[in-house]
Amino acid sequence: MHLFFQKMRGITMNKVSLGQRKVWYLVIVWFIFAMLNQFTSILAGNHSSVDVVRLILTLVLMYYLYQGNNLARIIALILFILTIIFALFLSFGYPDLLVKLLSLALVIWAGINIYYLGFSPDVKKFFKETNK
Repeated sequence: MHLFFQKMRGITMNKVSLGQRKVWYLVIVWFIFAMLNQFTSILAGNHSSVDVVRLILTLVLMYYLYQGNNLARIIALILFILTIIFALFLSFGYPDLLVKLLSLALVIWAGINIYYLGFSPDVKKFFKETNK
């Protein structure tokens, strides 16, 4: 029914805009996680200039990812693969159940991002259209 009303108003959603919307959602969730990481490091008193540089680099990567830059997509895919490897090492290295659950959540989140950036047809079309 919702699509019917969009067509009545002359709004049609093609695959490129759907792919861009998926990338936008990915960037928003990633931004929230980055901000929570910064906030918790400030509260814990472990805040350093390295955290600020990492946050700035993350924001720059997110910006280029949203713009449809293919190099940003490849860098993000590599980072998500490294995230899964790190989370698996972390879950096997600590006997604490909370660490294992957080590592599992991190693996699931990174896996979803790998699917969307690497294999989703809508997102692939978005990056192909913006990199002509």
